[in-house]
Amino acid sequence: MTQQSLFHIEARDNAASLFKNIGVILHQDSTFLQSVINSAISLTTQNEIDLLTLKHHNITAQYGYSEERIILYTLAVSSFIFVLVTYGLVKTRRLSISLNKAKQSEQRSYKQIQWLMTLLDSLPTLISIHDQTNKLVLSNSAFNKQRDLCITAGNDQKSCWLKQAESQAQNTLALGIWKTIKCHCSGHEKHFRVIRQRVMNSSDESYYTVTVLDDLTRWEAQQRELEISNTKAQEAIKARDLFLAIVSHELRTPIAAMIGLMELLSTKIECKDNMELLSNAQISAERLKLLVSDILDISKMEANQLHLESRNSNIYQELCPIFRTFETHARLNNLNFKVDWKTGSINTASLDWLRVTQILNNLLNK
Repeated sequence: MTQQSLFHIEARDNAASLFKNIGVILHQDSTFLQSVINSAISLTTQNEIDLLTLKHHNITAQYGYSEERIILYTLAVSSFIFVLVTYGLVKTRRLSISLNKAKQSEQRSYKQIQWLMTLLDSLPTLISIHDQTNKLVLSNSAFNKQRDLCITAGNDQKSCWLKQAESQAQNTLALGIWKTIKCHCSGHEKHFRVIRQRVMNSSDESYYTVTVLDDLTRWEAQQRELEISNTKAQEAIKARDLFLAIVSHELRTPIAAMIGLMELLSTKIECKDNMELLSNAQISAERLKLLVSDILDISKMEANQLHLESRNSNIYQELCPIFRTFETHARLNNLNFKVDWKTGSINTASLDWLRVTQILNNLLNK
């Protein structure tokens, strides 16, 4: 039930018009009730009537909503506030998680940058990164050290090789390739290997130029020294080969004459003992001839020109003279020389007997 259905308020200009005369109708047989009411009215004075009238002059009007509507509105407002609070808490939670992730990502990025700086600082090469306006963005400790030296020298290109190297790299070197450049700094010549590469930052799509300067001055000096040493070594080898060729040629002439004289002498000796001594002398001369050949073989081996000449021959005829020669040397030196050689069915072999003789001579001479 609404307020309009309970009350009907009318506005009046005259307050007297608000009074209404009322009467009481009784049953004609109710004489007693009539006498009681008449007695009560007769005993009521005008003051009492005025007092009763005054008590009813004040009218208190209360306006509002019904309890059901108030409860409905309260529930609606409470639900709305609850939804707002819940949404705010969820949003705050998500924002907090996003902030924590961003903070962790920032910490990881900072650690990666620190690790990258540590790695760059450990390199001896000079590394610098410039933006599109050629402003220095990042550099390692080697670059910073040299840059501080240039600042101390007043950035003079004659005394600051870093300025010269950067200037030559920017003017002559294209991106994506490397080149060796040379500059004259304080009266000294310095060599550098320069690498310039353009990289793009995926976050803002901006380009940066990475420049790597590697000091090759010491390496170039070592290369020059190596070339000089190599030239001297080649000259020494040529001189040695010439000396060996001359020595071998000069030695072969008297050895050939000595072997020829021994062959002539062998035809005139009839004593068996003397003949055996002469035979040993001939074998020694042949060994000396082989030693001269060894001198020439050294040069051939170094020039990769040594070739083997194999031929079929009797093993005993080739090796026994060598053993007899060393038997004589052992006897002269009071040494026991014994050959433990078990004969078999194989008597011939295809070998380079000159090389076999050289090998045996080298082994038995030790």
